Amino acid sequence: MSTAYAPHIIFAGGGTGGHLGSGLNVAGHVARQLPQASITFIGTGRPLERQTVREAGYQYVAISAQPAPHSPVEAIRYLTENIAGYWAARWLLRDQKATLVVGLGGLASGAVVRAGVARGIPTILLEQNAFPSRITRWIARDMSVVCTGFDPAHAKFPSGVNVQWIGNPIRSSLEALATQVRPRPAEPGNRPQRLIVLGGSLGAEKFNRAVPAALARLREQLRGWCIVHQSGPGRVEETRQRYLEAGLDALTVGILDDFAEVLVASDLVISRASGMILAELAVAGAPAVVLPYPDAANDVQMANARIFADGGACHVVDEEAAGGRLDSELAAQLGPLLSNPDSRSRMSAAMLQQARPSAAKEIARIVADMAHGRLMSAA
Repeated sequence: MSTAYAPHIIFAGGGTGGHLGSGLNVAGHVARQLPQASITFIGTGRPLERQTVREAGYQYVAISAQPAPHSPVEAIRYLTENIAGYWAARWLLRDQKATLVVGLGGLASGAVVRAGVARGIPTILLEQNAFPSRITRWIARDMSVVCTGFDPAHAKFPSGVNVQWIGNPIRSSLEALATQVRPRPAEPGNRPQRLIVLGGSLGAEKFNRAVPAALARLREQLRGWCIVHQSGPGRVEETRQRYLEAGLDALTVGILDDFAEVLVASDLVISRASGMILAELAVAGAPAVVLPYPDAANDVQMANARIFADGGACHVVDEEAAGGRLDSELAAQLGPLLSNPDSRSRMSAAMLQQARPSAAKEIARIVADMAHGRLMSAA
């Protein structure tokens, strides 16, 4: 009977900050709701991923996984490594006596959730984007539950799939601030207004070049503004140099340690448009100009951005359509917002309408209920 109260929850996936972050955000709530549970993350062994998971206090195991091939040589490696990853996952789930698998997306996710289905283990899939990939829609047929970050994603899955629109699981520091009233943007002269630039993710190099170039066109309008640019690890000096060359004073950091506080106190944000970052902007009520990453599979970031833009929460710059004019297109979107606090205030209210701050807790509740139910039936 003792094992009936000691579930082992497997979180599978990662590879991007959004995938891994969503898993860690849910895992924190699972640990509080099921303090007796063991929690293991399965990924592809990237050093930063391994370190991040272990610093959070969870076990980490790596399996083989490769992205979709672009050549015959890559195809051979894709097949051999992913087949090896699948069989390694099957062995791990049996050896670790897994109670439940949570697929996060990313390279390792598919092999592990398929192995979970083959083992007869309940599986939950987290879909962060408004438009799920073909592989995700196919895998979803065998999932116990699919939790989506966007309501329109529901219609993309086959009929009969248990799809629940819950929202994307934000970090706990933003959850804690979600109940606080966000101050309206101050009129010029009351305090420095804060422009937050969130680079450091997919396509960071081009993003980190385009934003300082765009802001250089808006020097006069940026008087009275404080610029904080998160460039990503290893990109701080080159990004700082771009601001110096543009004649702008900006605080450039690799990673924002006090991310939640900075985001909630922002007056305008420039970022990509992943499902996770949009969810966090929404909870913070942060008006934004977003540049969807053009190389994202199925153009999912543009689909995400359009939903927020249609609700009045953000402005969208199409990087692919802009081509060599990206800095001027971005400046054209930013200029009117810098000088119009009323527009930013309306966007902030629209952002808050998109917020689902309890998503991580709700997903963890589903995990806990399913894990407890399976263990009780097996006792």
